[in-house]
Amino acid sequence: MLVKVFAGPIWEGRLVEFVDIFTKRRQEFEFSLVIHTAVGVDEANLKLASVDERTAELNKKSVIPSRLLIGG
Repeated sequence: MLVKVFAGPIWEGRLVEFVDIFTKRRQEFEFSLVIHTAVGVDEANLKLASVDERTAELNKKSVIPSRLLIGG
């Protein structure tokens, strides 16, 4: 019992160190998730822009023949 009383402050200090380490690791993990998500969103936006461009090209190609048929 006496050892527990005297060793208490030592364990308290170690516990505080571990809490600090876990807090730092959590912040690093959250930052990594934010970066990973942002990169994924950027890649998705680039792909969507490419799809939009291709769709616009296809729409232009399909509109011209129909105008020729209607006007002709």
